[in-house]
Amino acid sequence: MQRTRDIKALQATAARSRCFAHPGLALLVLDGKITCKKCNASLKIEPIPSETQKYMTGQTQSAAIHSKMAQKYGAWNMTTEKQVTDVALIEPNAADIDRVGEKFAKQIEGFGSQLSLKDVTMAAQLSMAGFQHFHFNVIQGGLYLNMRGREFNAQRAMGARFGGVTIEIITDDAIKAAAQMGDGEVMVKATLWERGGDGTRFVRMEDFGRAGGPREDNPLAGTPVRKTSRAGKSYVEGGHALEMATARAKCRVLIAGAPLGVP
Repeated sequence: MQRTRDIKALQATAARSRCFAHPGLALLVLDGKITCKKCNASLKIEPIPSETQKYMTGQTQSAAIHSKMAQKYGAWNMTTEKQVTDVALIEPNAADIDRVGEKFAKQIEGFGSQLSLKDVTMAAQLSMAGFQHFHFNVIQGGLYLNMRGREFNAQRAMGARFGGVTIEIITDDAIKAAAQMGDGEVMVKATLWERGGDGTRFVRMEDFGRAGGPREDNPLAGTPVRKTSRAGKSYVEGGHALEMATARAKCRVLIAGAPLGVP
């Protein structure tokens, strides 16, 4: 079951990605690894964004698709006089906090009176800098930027210099041994690229994410275990180590490469 789920996870990742060096070639899964026909060295892959991801991270879209996304997820609400200001310099007043709090309470699940004044103030501050309701999640009573928010911030901060994020699944036995990776553990390296004036891309920041194995404390990334729900239905919990390692690596590199100073 472990191997079958691992292969399916690799196939799903390959289908949603492209080779950084050869974007026109389809990626394949051979011998348990994602490969490119022309790459002999370590393979760097770049996720292909869906139209929803493009919309939520502020990427360019056709007017028709943008309009359709706006109807489905809500129109972007930009505060033109402050959207280009450094977030650290924006100080929302009581009216700003009340306005954003009332709006987000209708748009973000869990956003309400249980949040601290610090969280609501942060929401107002970021809203005034161009962040949207779909850039936030409320987790265990706290407000956090999600992956869409982190990616939007990187594009916002770097502008035309933003060169995208690639991921590399670590398969080298020497690296895995040096990192003391356990059975079933997955390691992913994420790279944030910066685009130069001539269009070439160079590394801005790199970071790693690990998931699975005996040290994993998140059941979603742990070893797959078949369980039975209260309704009597059988399901498999766990087996998402690759997705979790990728998310951790990408989040870390976006935080390090485009720091914002918020959770």
